[in-house]
Amino acid sequence: YLDIPEKKGVAKTLDLSVVTFIMDALADREGFTNSQFERCKKSFEHFDVNGNGRLEDDELIPLTTWLGFCSEDASDLVRQAQELVRSTAQRELELIPEDGDYPPPDLSGALAGHLDFTDFLQMLRNHMNQDYTRTGQLFKKLDADKDGRLDILELRHLFQQLQFELRPEALLESMVSHEILSERFSFHQFRQVLEYLRDVEGFSKSYFDDAIGSFWHFDVKHQGLLSTRRTQKAIQWIGYGLGMSVFGSKSDWKERLVRGVVSETEFLRLCREHEDAELAIWRTVYRKYAANHGAGYESLYPGWLKKQATLGKELDFEEYCKVLQDFRYMYRDIYRSNFCFTPREVKAYEESFKKYGLDSAGRLPQSKLADLFESIYPALKWDPTLKNALRQSIRKQDAQAKFVDFPAFLRALRAFEDAEAELLDQDAANVAKSFGLSPGEADDFMDAFHLCRCGGAAGVNAIPSATMRKILYCEAAQGPMTFQQETGLYQIFQQLLGPPGPLRLENFLHHVRRLREVPEADLAAGKYRKVEQHVAPPPPSDG
Repeated sequence: YLDIPEKKGVAKTLDLSVVTFIMDALADREGFTNSQFERCKKSFEHFDVNGNGRLEDDELIPLTTWLGFCSEDASDLVRQAQELVRSTAQRELELIPEDGDYPPPDLSGALAGHLDFTDFLQMLRNHMNQDYTRTGQLFKKLDADKDGRLDILELRHLFQQLQFELRPEALLESMVSHEILSERFSFHQFRQVLEYLRDVEGFSKSYFDDAIGSFWHFDVKHQGLLSTRRTQKAIQWIGYGLGMSVFGSKSDWKERLVRGVVSETEFLRLCREHEDAELAIWRTVYRKYAANHGAGYESLYPGWLKKQATLGKELDFEEYCKVLQDFRYMYRDIYRSNFCFTPREVKAYEESFKKYGLDSAGRLPQSKLADLFESIYPALKWDPTLKNALRQSIRKQDAQAKFVDFPAFLRALRAFEDAEAELLDQDAANVAKSFGLSPGEADDFMDAFHLCRCGGAAGVNAIPSATMRKILYCEAAQGPMTFQQETGLYQIFQQLLGPPGPLRLENFLHHVRRLREVPEADLAAGKYRKVEQHVAPPPPSDG
Protein backbone atom coordinates (compact mmCIF):
# COMPACT_ATOMS: atom_id res chain seq x y z
CA TYR A 1 0.00 0.00 0.00
CA LEU A 2 2.98 2.33 0.63
CA ASP A 3 6.09 2.73 -1.46
CA ILE A 4 8.89 2.61 1.13
CA PRO A 5 12.28 3.71 -0.26
CA GLU A 6 15.17 1.34 0.35
CA LYS A 7 18.45 2.77 1.62
CA LYS A 8 21.80 1.07 1.21
CA GLY A 9 22.43 -1.29 4.06
CA VAL A 10 19.07 -0.54 5.67
CA ALA A 11 16.22 -3.03 5.52
CA LYS A 12 12.71 -1.93 4.64
CA THR A 13 10.93 -1.41 7.95
CA LEU A 14 7.77 0.22 9.21
CA ASP A 15 7.55 2.01 12.53
CA LEU A 16 4.42 1.91 14.70
CA SER A 17 3.05 5.22 13.43
CA VAL A 18 3.10 3.99 9.82
CA VAL A 19 1.47 0.70 10.79
CA THR A 20 -1.22 2.62 12.71
CA PHE A 21 -1.79 4.86 9.69
CA ILE A 22 -2.19 1.83 7.42
CA MET A 23 -4.60 0.07 9.81
CA ASP A 24 -6.73 3.21 10.18
CA ALA A 25 -6.88 3.64 6.43
CA LEU A 26 -7.90 0.01 5.92
CA ALA A 27 -10.49 0.25 8.69
CA ASP A 28 -12.10 3.25 6.99
CA ARG A 29 -12.33 1.22 3.79
CA GLU A 30 -13.32 -2.11 5.42
CA GLY A 31 -9.93 -3.55 4.41
CA PHE A 32 -10.29 -2.72 0.72
CA THR A 33 -7.50 -1.21 -1.34
CA ASN A 34 -8.02 2.20 -2.92
CA SER A 35 -8.95 0.70 -6.30
CA GLN A 36 -11.32 -1.83 -4.67
CA PHE A 37 -12.90 0.91 -2.58
CA GLU A 38 -13.55 3.06 -5.64
CA ARG A 39 -15.06 0.05 -7.39
CA CYS A 40 -17.34 -0.51 -4.38
CA LYS A 41 -18.48 3.13 -4.54
CA LYS A 42 -19.35 2.80 -8.22
CA SER A 43 -21.24 -0.43 -7.56
CA PHE A 44 -23.25 1.18 -4.75
CA GLU A 45 -24.13 4.16 -6.94
CA HIS A 46 -25.17 1.80 -9.74
CA PHE A 47 -27.61 -0.11 -7.53
CA ASP A 48 -28.87 2.98 -5.67
CA VAL A 49 -31.25 3.83 -8.51
CA ASN A 50 -33.21 6.55 -6.71
CA GLY A 51 -30.03 8.12 -5.31
CA ASN A 52 -31.25 8.38 -1.70
CA GLY A 53 -28.09 6.83 -0.24
CA ARG A 54 -29.77 3.56 0.76
CA LEU A 55 -30.34 0.29 -1.04
CA GLU A 56 -34.05 -0.46 -0.65
CA ASP A 57 -35.82 -3.78 -1.17
CA ASP A 58 -36.28 -3.44 -4.93
CA GLU A 59 -32.66 -2.31 -5.30
CA LEU A 60 -31.37 -5.28 -3.29
CA ILE A 61 -32.80 -7.74 -5.82
CA PRO A 62 -30.34 -6.86 -8.64
CA LEU A 63 -27.56 -6.54 -6.04
CA THR A 64 -28.20 -10.14 -4.97
CA THR A 65 -28.08 -11.21 -8.61
CA TRP A 66 -24.74 -9.44 -9.11
CA LEU A 67 -23.21 -11.01 -5.99
CA GLY A 68 -24.43 -14.43 -7.10
CA PHE A 69 -22.05 -14.59 -10.08
CA CYS A 70 -19.76 -17.61 -9.46
CA SER A 71 -20.74 -17.38 -5.81
CA GLU A 72 -22.86 -19.17 -3.25
CA ASP A 73 -25.37 -17.99 -0.68
CA ALA A 74 -25.65 -14.42 -1.99
CA SER A 75 -29.27 -14.28 -0.85
CA ASP A 76 -28.33 -15.40 2.65
CA LEU A 77 -25.55 -12.80 2.78
CA VAL A 78 -27.91 -9.95 1.87
CA ARG A 79 -30.54 -11.20 4.31
CA GLN A 80 -27.99 -11.37 7.14
CA ALA A 81 -26.84 -7.82 6.36
CA GLN A 82 -30.44 -6.62 6.53
CA GLU A 83 -31.04 -8.40 9.83
CA LEU A 84 -27.92 -6.81 11.30
CA VAL A 85 -29.03 -3.34 10.19
CA ARG A 86 -32.51 -3.87 11.65
CA SER A 87 -31.25 -5.16 14.99
CA THR A 88 -28.72 -2.33 15.30
CA ALA A 89 -31.38 0.27 14.55
CA GLN A 90 -33.76 -1.34 17.03
CA ARG A 91 -31.15 -1.20 19.81
CA GLU A 92 -30.37 2.41 18.96
CA LEU A 93 -34.07 3.23 19.04
CA GLU A 94 -34.40 1.71 22.52
CA LEU A 95 -31.57 3.90 23.81
CA ILE A 96 -33.16 7.20 22.70
CA PRO A 97 -34.65 9.02 25.70
CA GLU A 98 -38.29 9.92 25.36
CA ASP A 99 -37.74 13.45 26.69
CA GLY A 100 -34.51 14.22 24.83
CA ASP A 101 -33.58 17.77 23.89
CA TYR A 102 -32.92 16.88 20.24
CA PRO A 103 -35.24 15.30 17.69
CA PRO A 104 -34.60 11.55 17.34
CA PRO A 105 -32.73 10.36 14.24
CA ASP A 106 -34.70 8.92 11.35
CA LEU A 107 -34.23 5.15 11.63
CA SER A 108 -37.12 4.14 9.36
CA GLY A 109 -34.82 3.06 6.53
CA ALA A 110 -32.58 1.01 8.81
CA LEU A 111 -35.57 -0.59 10.56
CA ALA A 112 -36.85 -1.61 7.11
CA GLY A 113 -33.52 -3.34 6.36
CA HIS A 114 -32.25 -0.79 3.84
CA LEU A 115 -28.46 -0.68 3.51
CA ASP A 116 -26.40 2.51 3.46
CA PHE A 117 -22.89 2.63 2.00
CA THR A 118 -21.22 1.54 5.25
CA ASP A 119 -23.57 -1.45 5.55
CA PHE A 120 -22.90 -2.23 1.91
CA LEU A 121 -19.13 -2.18 2.46
CA GLN A 122 -19.39 -4.49 5.45
CA MET A 123 -21.52 -6.91 3.47
CA LEU A 124 -19.04 -6.90 0.58
CA ARG A 125 -16.21 -7.55 3.02
CA ASN A 126 -18.07 -10.58 4.41
CA HIS A 127 -18.76 -11.74 0.88
CA MET A 128 -15.12 -11.39 -0.13
CA ASN A 129 -13.91 -13.23 2.99
CA GLN A 130 -16.21 -16.18 2.28
CA ASP A 131 -15.38 -16.11 -1.41
CA TYR A 132 -11.63 -16.00 -0.80
CA THR A 133 -11.84 -19.06 1.43
CA ARG A 134 -13.97 -21.07 -0.97
CA THR A 135 -12.08 -20.18 -4.16
CA GLY A 136 -8.72 -20.51 -2.40
CA GLN A 137 -9.49 -24.11 -1.49
CA LEU A 138 -10.52 -24.88 -5.07
CA PHE A 139 -7.40 -23.15 -6.40
CA LYS A 140 -5.09 -25.26 -4.23
CA LYS A 141 -6.95 -28.43 -5.17
CA LEU A 142 -6.49 -27.81 -8.91
CA ASP A 143 -2.86 -26.64 -8.62
CA ALA A 144 -1.41 -30.01 -9.62
CA ASP A 145 2.29 -29.07 -9.42
CA LYS A 146 1.76 -26.97 -6.25
CA ASP A 147 3.64 -23.97 -7.64
CA GLY A 148 0.89 -21.53 -6.70
CA ARG A 149 -0.21 -21.03 -10.31
CA LEU A 150 -2.79 -22.52 -12.67
CA ASP A 151 -2.42 -22.94 -16.39
CA ILE A 152 -5.30 -22.03 -18.70
CA LEU A 153 -6.79 -25.54 -18.66
CA GLU A 154 -6.69 -25.65 -14.86
CA LEU A 155 -8.18 -22.16 -14.72
CA ARG A 156 -11.02 -23.29 -16.95
CA HIS A 157 -11.66 -26.26 -14.64
CA LEU A 158 -11.72 -23.90 -11.66
CA PHE A 159 -14.42 -21.77 -13.27
CA GLN A 160 -16.36 -24.91 -14.10
CA GLN A 161 -16.29 -25.74 -10.40
CA LEU A 162 -17.85 -22.29 -9.90
CA GLN A 163 -20.62 -23.21 -12.39
CA PHE A 164 -19.32 -20.90 -15.11
CA GLU A 165 -18.12 -21.73 -18.62
CA LEU A 166 -15.04 -19.60 -19.27
CA ARG A 167 -14.93 -18.44 -22.89
CA PRO A 168 -11.67 -17.48 -24.66
CA GLU A 169 -12.77 -13.97 -25.68
CA ALA A 170 -13.80 -12.98 -22.16
CA LEU A 171 -10.63 -14.42 -20.64
CA LEU A 172 -8.40 -12.58 -23.12
CA GLU A 173 -10.16 -9.27 -22.47
CA SER A 174 -9.83 -9.69 -18.70
CA MET A 175 -6.10 -10.40 -19.10
CA VAL A 176 -5.65 -7.28 -21.22
CA SER A 177 -7.60 -5.19 -18.72
CA HIS A 178 -5.36 -6.25 -15.82
CA GLU A 179 -2.16 -6.48 -17.89
CA ILE A 180 -1.74 -10.20 -17.18
CA LEU A 181 1.01 -11.33 -19.53
CA SER A 182 1.61 -14.87 -18.29
CA GLU A 183 -0.41 -17.92 -19.29
CA ARG A 184 -0.03 -19.23 -15.74
CA PHE A 185 -2.24 -17.49 -13.20
CA SER A 186 -1.53 -16.76 -9.55
CA PHE A 187 -4.44 -16.71 -7.10
CA HIS A 188 -4.38 -12.91 -7.14
CA GLN A 189 -4.60 -12.89 -10.94
CA PHE A 190 -7.44 -15.40 -10.83
CA ARG A 191 -9.31 -13.06 -8.50
CA GLN A 192 -8.69 -10.17 -10.89
CA VAL A 193 -10.16 -12.21 -13.74
CA LEU A 194 -13.13 -13.22 -11.58
CA GLU A 195 -13.97 -9.65 -10.54
CA TYR A 196 -13.64 -8.42 -14.12
CA LEU A 197 -16.02 -11.15 -15.33
CA ARG A 198 -18.49 -10.41 -12.53
CA ASP A 199 -18.92 -6.86 -13.78
CA VAL A 200 -19.61 -7.98 -17.37
CA GLU A 201 -21.57 -11.14 -16.43
CA GLY A 202 -18.80 -13.23 -18.00
CA PHE A 203 -19.38 -11.85 -21.51
CA SER A 204 -17.00 -10.44 -24.05
CA LYS A 205 -17.16 -6.66 -24.42
CA SER A 206 -18.98 -6.80 -27.76
CA TYR A 207 -21.64 -9.16 -26.41
CA PHE A 208 -21.97 -7.19 -23.15
CA ASP A 209 -22.49 -3.94 -25.08
CA ASP A 210 -25.09 -5.61 -27.29
CA ALA A 211 -26.97 -6.98 -24.26
CA ILE A 212 -26.95 -3.60 -22.50
CA GLY A 213 -28.06 -1.90 -25.71
CA SER A 214 -30.92 -4.39 -26.08
CA PHE A 215 -32.11 -3.70 -22.55
CA TRP A 216 -32.22 0.06 -23.03
CA HIS A 217 -33.70 -0.31 -26.51
CA PHE A 218 -36.83 -1.78 -24.91
CA ASP A 219 -36.76 0.40 -21.79
CA VAL A 220 -38.53 3.17 -23.67
CA LYS A 221 -39.40 5.05 -20.47
CA HIS A 222 -35.79 4.94 -19.19
CA GLN A 223 -36.84 3.56 -15.81
CA GLY A 224 -34.11 0.93 -15.59
CA LEU A 225 -36.77 -1.78 -15.52
CA LEU A 226 -38.49 -3.95 -18.13
CA SER A 227 -41.79 -5.73 -17.83
CA THR A 228 -41.62 -9.49 -18.33
CA ARG A 229 -43.27 -9.05 -21.72
CA ARG A 230 -40.67 -6.52 -22.88
CA THR A 231 -37.90 -8.63 -21.37
CA GLN A 232 -38.94 -11.52 -23.60
CA LYS A 233 -38.77 -9.19 -26.62
CA ALA A 234 -35.32 -7.96 -25.56
CA ILE A 235 -34.08 -11.55 -25.26
CA GLN A 236 -35.33 -12.24 -28.77
CA TRP A 237 -33.70 -8.99 -29.95
CA ILE A 238 -30.34 -10.48 -28.95
CA GLY A 239 -31.11 -13.62 -30.95
CA TYR A 240 -32.47 -16.14 -28.45
CA GLY A 241 -35.83 -17.89 -28.55
CA LEU A 242 -36.51 -17.21 -32.21
CA GLY A 243 -37.57 -20.77 -32.92
CA MET A 244 -34.49 -21.79 -34.89
CA SER A 245 -34.51 -25.30 -33.40
CA VAL A 246 -36.46 -27.66 -31.18
CA PHE A 247 -34.27 -26.43 -28.32
CA GLY A 248 -35.82 -22.96 -28.49
CA SER A 249 -38.56 -23.92 -26.04
CA LYS A 250 -39.98 -21.49 -23.50
CA SER A 251 -37.72 -20.88 -20.53
CA ASP A 252 -39.06 -20.90 -16.99
CA TRP A 253 -37.30 -17.65 -16.05
CA LYS A 254 -40.57 -15.80 -15.49
CA GLU A 255 -41.62 -18.29 -12.83
CA ARG A 256 -38.45 -17.58 -10.83
CA LEU A 257 -38.95 -13.83 -10.60
CA VAL A 258 -39.90 -12.35 -7.24
CA ARG A 259 -41.51 -9.36 -8.96
CA GLY A 260 -43.04 -8.60 -12.34
CA VAL A 261 -40.18 -6.46 -13.67
CA VAL A 262 -36.53 -7.08 -14.58
CA SER A 263 -33.57 -4.79 -13.88
CA GLU A 264 -30.49 -4.43 -16.07
CA THR A 265 -28.46 -6.77 -13.83
CA GLU A 266 -31.19 -9.41 -13.83
CA PHE A 267 -31.50 -9.11 -17.61
CA LEU A 268 -27.77 -9.77 -18.01
CA ARG A 269 -28.15 -12.88 -15.84
CA LEU A 270 -30.99 -14.09 -18.07
CA CYS A 271 -28.73 -13.58 -21.10
CA ARG A 272 -26.06 -15.59 -19.31
CA GLU A 273 -28.51 -18.44 -18.68
CA HIS A 274 -29.55 -18.48 -22.34
CA GLU A 275 -25.92 -18.39 -23.47
CA ASP A 276 -24.96 -21.27 -21.15
CA ALA A 277 -27.94 -23.35 -22.28
CA GLU A 278 -27.08 -22.75 -25.93
CA LEU A 279 -23.43 -23.64 -25.36
CA ALA A 280 -24.44 -26.88 -23.63
CA ILE A 281 -26.57 -27.81 -26.65
CA TRP A 282 -23.74 -26.99 -29.05
CA ARG A 283 -21.32 -29.14 -27.05
CA THR A 284 -23.75 -32.07 -27.02
CA VAL A 285 -24.14 -31.91 -30.80
CA TYR A 286 -20.40 -31.46 -31.32
CA ARG A 287 -19.54 -34.52 -29.27
CA LYS A 288 -22.11 -36.54 -31.16
CA TYR A 289 -20.71 -35.72 -34.61
CA ALA A 290 -17.06 -34.97 -33.89
CA ALA A 291 -14.45 -37.27 -35.40
CA ASN A 292 -10.67 -37.12 -35.17
CA HIS A 293 -10.86 -34.22 -32.74
CA GLY A 294 -12.93 -32.08 -35.14
CA ALA A 295 -16.59 -31.75 -35.98
CA GLY A 296 -17.74 -33.69 -39.02
CA TYR A 297 -18.32 -30.96 -41.58
CA GLU A 298 -20.58 -33.03 -43.81
CA SER A 299 -22.77 -34.16 -40.90
CA LEU A 300 -23.34 -30.77 -39.35
CA TYR A 301 -23.88 -28.14 -42.00
CA PRO A 302 -26.05 -27.83 -45.13
CA GLY A 303 -24.74 -27.19 -48.59
CA TRP A 304 -25.18 -23.42 -48.56
CA LEU A 305 -22.85 -23.09 -45.60
CA LYS A 306 -20.22 -25.25 -47.26
CA LYS A 307 -20.14 -22.88 -50.23
CA GLN A 308 -19.81 -19.73 -48.11
CA ALA A 309 -17.53 -20.84 -45.28
CA THR A 310 -13.77 -20.67 -45.79
CA LEU A 311 -13.07 -23.46 -43.30
CA GLY A 312 -11.14 -26.67 -43.52
CA LYS A 313 -12.59 -30.14 -43.64
CA GLU A 314 -12.61 -30.32 -39.87
CA LEU A 315 -13.56 -27.82 -37.18
CA ASP A 316 -12.28 -27.66 -33.65
CA PHE A 317 -14.84 -26.77 -30.98
CA GLU A 318 -14.15 -23.03 -30.99
CA GLU A 319 -14.42 -22.82 -34.80
CA TYR A 320 -17.63 -24.80 -34.62
CA CYS A 321 -19.06 -22.42 -31.97
CA LYS A 322 -18.05 -19.43 -34.09
CA VAL A 323 -20.00 -20.76 -37.07
CA LEU A 324 -23.13 -21.37 -34.99
CA GLN A 325 -22.78 -18.01 -33.29
CA ASP A 326 -22.52 -16.25 -36.66
CA PHE A 327 -25.63 -18.09 -37.79
CA ARG A 328 -27.52 -16.86 -34.71
CA TYR A 329 -26.32 -13.30 -35.34
CA MET A 330 -27.50 -13.55 -38.93
CA TYR A 331 -30.95 -14.67 -37.79
CA ARG A 332 -30.93 -11.92 -35.13
CA ASP A 333 -30.17 -9.25 -37.72
CA ILE A 334 -33.01 -10.50 -39.92
CA TYR A 335 -35.36 -10.33 -36.93
CA ARG A 336 -34.26 -6.77 -36.16
CA SER A 337 -34.61 -5.62 -39.76
CA ASN A 338 -38.15 -7.06 -39.80
CA PHE A 339 -39.25 -4.91 -36.83
CA CYS A 340 -39.23 -7.83 -34.35
CA PHE A 341 -41.20 -10.19 -36.56
CA THR A 342 -39.88 -13.67 -37.36
CA PRO A 343 -39.46 -14.72 -41.01
CA ARG A 344 -42.50 -16.97 -40.68
CA GLU A 345 -44.63 -14.05 -39.45
CA VAL A 346 -43.28 -11.76 -42.16
CA LYS A 347 -44.16 -14.31 -44.83
CA ALA A 348 -47.74 -14.61 -43.55
CA TYR A 349 -48.15 -10.82 -43.33
CA GLU A 350 -46.69 -10.36 -46.82
CA GLU A 351 -49.19 -12.82 -48.26
CA SER A 352 -52.03 -10.87 -46.61
CA PHE A 353 -50.53 -7.60 -47.84
CA LYS A 354 -50.52 -8.80 -51.46
CA LYS A 355 -54.17 -9.89 -51.38
CA TYR A 356 -55.47 -6.32 -51.30
CA GLY A 357 -54.17 -5.23 -54.67
CA LEU A 358 -50.75 -3.60 -55.03
CA ASP A 359 -49.64 -1.02 -57.54
CA SER A 360 -46.73 -1.49 -59.91
CA ALA A 361 -44.29 -0.44 -57.16
CA GLY A 362 -45.61 -3.08 -54.75
CA ARG A 363 -47.48 -0.56 -52.58
CA LEU A 364 -50.91 -0.82 -51.00
CA PRO A 365 -53.48 1.99 -51.41
CA GLN A 366 -54.11 3.80 -48.12
CA SER A 367 -57.85 3.17 -48.54
CA LYS A 368 -57.28 -0.58 -48.17
CA LEU A 369 -54.93 -0.39 -45.19
CA ALA A 370 -57.80 -0.52 -42.66
CA ASP A 371 -59.20 -3.64 -44.35
CA LEU A 372 -55.78 -5.30 -44.10
CA PHE A 373 -55.49 -4.57 -40.38
CA GLU A 374 -59.04 -5.80 -39.77
CA SER A 375 -58.18 -9.10 -41.45
CA ILE A 376 -55.40 -9.53 -38.87
CA TYR A 377 -57.34 -8.08 -35.91
CA PRO A 378 -61.09 -8.62 -36.49
CA ALA A 379 -61.92 -6.69 -33.29
CA LEU A 380 -60.92 -3.46 -35.07
CA LYS A 381 -64.38 -3.62 -36.62
CA TRP A 382 -66.09 -3.15 -33.25
CA ASP A 383 -63.60 -2.11 -30.56
CA PRO A 384 -63.07 1.70 -30.41
CA THR A 385 -60.05 1.36 -28.09
CA LEU A 386 -58.19 -0.75 -30.63
CA LYS A 387 -59.23 1.56 -33.45
CA ASN A 388 -57.78 4.55 -31.63
CA ALA A 389 -54.53 2.70 -30.90
CA LEU A 390 -54.20 1.76 -34.57
CA ARG A 391 -54.91 5.31 -35.72
CA GLN A 392 -52.13 6.66 -33.49
CA SER A 393 -49.69 3.96 -34.63
CA ILE A 394 -50.29 4.75 -38.30
CA ARG A 395 -49.82 8.45 -37.65
CA LYS A 396 -46.56 7.95 -35.71
CA GLN A 397 -45.06 5.59 -38.30
CA ASP A 398 -45.76 7.86 -41.27
CA ALA A 399 -48.05 5.33 -42.90
CA GLN A 400 -50.60 7.98 -43.95
CA ALA A 401 -49.37 8.39 -47.53
CA LYS A 402 -51.69 7.55 -50.38
CA PHE A 403 -49.71 4.37 -50.98
CA VAL A 404 -47.98 2.28 -48.27
CA ASP A 405 -45.15 -0.15 -48.97
CA PHE A 406 -44.64 -3.37 -47.02
CA PRO A 407 -41.93 -2.07 -44.61
CA ALA A 408 -44.15 0.90 -43.68
CA PHE A 409 -46.99 -1.52 -42.97
CA LEU A 410 -44.72 -3.65 -40.76
CA ARG A 411 -43.58 -0.56 -38.85
CA ALA A 412 -47.18 0.47 -38.20
CA LEU A 413 -48.11 -3.07 -37.17
CA ARG A 414 -45.17 -3.23 -34.76
CA ALA A 415 -46.11 0.13 -33.23
CA PHE A 416 -49.72 -1.04 -32.83
CA GLU A 417 -48.70 -4.31 -31.15
CA ASP A 418 -46.24 -2.50 -28.87
CA ALA A 419 -48.95 -0.07 -27.80
CA GLU A 420 -51.28 -2.97 -27.04
CA ALA A 421 -48.53 -4.77 -25.11
CA GLU A 422 -47.95 -1.70 -22.96
CA LEU A 423 -51.64 -1.59 -22.08
CA LEU A 424 -51.53 -5.26 -21.14
CA ASP A 425 -48.49 -4.66 -18.94
CA GLN A 426 -50.31 -1.94 -17.03
CA ASP A 427 -53.01 -4.40 -15.93
CA ALA A 428 -50.85 -7.51 -15.50
CA ALA A 429 -49.80 -6.76 -11.89
CA ASN A 430 -53.40 -6.30 -10.70
CA VAL A 431 -54.52 -9.45 -12.50
CA ALA A 432 -51.65 -11.42 -10.95
CA LYS A 433 -52.64 -10.22 -7.49
CA SER A 434 -56.35 -10.87 -8.04
CA PHE A 435 -55.90 -14.44 -9.32
CA GLY A 436 -52.71 -15.37 -7.43
CA LEU A 437 -50.61 -15.72 -10.58
CA SER A 438 -46.86 -15.60 -11.10
CA PRO A 439 -45.47 -12.93 -13.49
CA GLY A 440 -45.24 -15.51 -16.26
CA GLU A 441 -48.78 -16.76 -15.68
CA ALA A 442 -50.06 -13.18 -15.63
CA ASP A 443 -48.45 -12.60 -19.04
CA ASP A 444 -50.13 -15.72 -20.43
CA PHE A 445 -53.45 -14.63 -18.90
CA MET A 446 -53.22 -11.19 -20.51
CA ASP A 447 -52.20 -12.76 -23.83
CA ALA A 448 -55.39 -14.85 -23.70
CA PHE A 449 -57.41 -11.69 -23.07
CA HIS A 450 -55.71 -10.00 -26.02
CA LEU A 451 -56.52 -12.95 -28.30
CA CYS A 452 -60.16 -12.95 -27.25
CA ARG A 453 -60.50 -9.17 -27.51
CA CYS A 454 -58.97 -9.09 -30.98
CA GLY A 455 -60.41 -12.28 -32.43
CA GLY A 456 -63.63 -13.08 -30.62
CA ALA A 457 -64.47 -16.80 -30.87
CA ALA A 458 -61.51 -17.37 -33.18
CA GLY A 459 -59.35 -15.83 -30.46
CA VAL A 460 -60.55 -18.44 -27.96
CA ASN A 461 -59.43 -21.19 -30.30
CA ALA A 462 -55.99 -19.56 -30.51
CA ILE A 463 -55.40 -19.73 -26.73
CA PRO A 464 -52.72 -22.37 -26.02
CA SER A 465 -53.99 -25.51 -24.33
CA ALA A 466 -51.79 -25.09 -21.24
CA THR A 467 -53.00 -21.51 -20.73
CA MET A 468 -56.63 -22.53 -21.07
CA ARG A 469 -56.38 -25.51 -18.74
CA LYS A 470 -53.92 -24.40 -16.08
CA ILE A 471 -54.35 -20.63 -15.92
CA LEU A 472 -57.85 -19.71 -17.08
CA TYR A 473 -59.66 -22.82 -15.85
CA CYS A 474 -57.17 -23.65 -13.06
CA GLU A 475 -57.23 -27.37 -13.84
CA ALA A 476 -57.26 -29.74 -10.86
CA ALA A 477 -54.05 -31.68 -10.26
CA GLN A 478 -55.68 -35.13 -10.06
CA GLY A 479 -55.02 -35.95 -13.70
CA PRO A 480 -55.00 -34.56 -17.26
CA MET A 481 -58.21 -33.75 -19.06
CA THR A 482 -59.59 -36.02 -21.73
CA PHE A 483 -59.81 -34.74 -25.30
CA GLN A 484 -63.59 -34.37 -24.95
CA GLN A 485 -63.21 -32.35 -21.74
CA GLU A 486 -60.66 -29.99 -23.25
CA THR A 487 -62.80 -29.49 -26.37
CA GLY A 488 -65.81 -28.77 -24.16
CA LEU A 489 -63.74 -26.29 -22.14
CA TYR A 490 -63.07 -24.20 -25.24
CA GLN A 491 -66.74 -24.39 -26.29
CA ILE A 492 -67.99 -23.29 -22.86
CA PHE A 493 -65.63 -20.33 -22.77
CA GLN A 494 -66.84 -19.26 -26.21
CA GLN A 495 -70.41 -19.38 -24.93
CA LEU A 496 -69.48 -17.28 -21.89
CA LEU A 497 -67.82 -14.60 -24.02
CA GLY A 498 -70.83 -14.43 -26.31
CA PRO A 499 -70.97 -12.91 -29.82
CA PRO A 500 -68.20 -10.64 -31.12
CA GLY A 501 -68.17 -7.19 -29.57
CA PRO A 502 -66.07 -4.86 -27.44
CA LEU A 503 -64.50 -6.90 -24.63
CA ARG A 504 -63.32 -5.06 -21.52
CA LEU A 505 -60.82 -6.62 -19.15
CA GLU A 506 -63.27 -6.55 -16.23
CA ASN A 507 -65.77 -8.54 -18.32
CA PHE A 508 -63.10 -11.03 -19.30
CA LEU A 509 -62.13 -11.52 -15.63
CA HIS A 510 -65.79 -12.10 -14.77
CA HIS A 511 -66.12 -14.76 -17.48
CA VAL A 512 -62.94 -16.50 -16.30
CA ARG A 513 -64.35 -16.75 -12.77
CA ARG A 514 -67.54 -18.26 -14.19
CA LEU A 515 -65.48 -20.71 -16.22
CA ARG A 516 -63.67 -21.87 -13.09
CA GLU A 517 -67.00 -22.69 -11.43
CA VAL A 518 -67.82 -25.34 -14.05
CA PRO A 519 -67.16 -28.83 -12.59
CA GLU A 520 -64.57 -30.78 -14.52
CA ALA A 521 -67.05 -33.66 -14.90
CA ASP A 522 -69.41 -31.35 -16.86
CA LEU A 523 -66.83 -30.13 -19.37
CA ALA A 524 -67.29 -32.93 -21.90
CA ALA A 525 -70.89 -31.79 -22.59
CA GLY A 526 -69.51 -28.51 -23.94
CA LYS A 527 -72.46 -26.47 -22.65
CA TYR A 528 -72.63 -23.91 -19.88
CA ARG A 529 -75.72 -24.78 -17.81
CA LYS A 530 -75.59 -22.31 -14.92
CA VAL A 531 -75.93 -18.92 -16.56
CA GLU A 532 -79.09 -18.07 -14.61
CA GLN A 533 -77.32 -18.62 -11.26
CA HIS A 534 -74.78 -15.87 -11.80
CA VAL A 535 -75.13 -12.16 -11.45
CA ALA A 536 -74.80 -10.08 -14.57
CA PRO A 537 -71.27 -9.01 -15.53
CA PRO A 538 -70.20 -5.55 -14.48
CA PRO A 539 -71.03 -2.75 -16.93
CA PRO A 540 -68.29 -1.68 -19.33
CA SER A 541 -66.09 1.09 -18.03
CA ASP A 542 -65.54 4.34 -19.88
CA GLY A 543 -61.88 3.42 -20.41
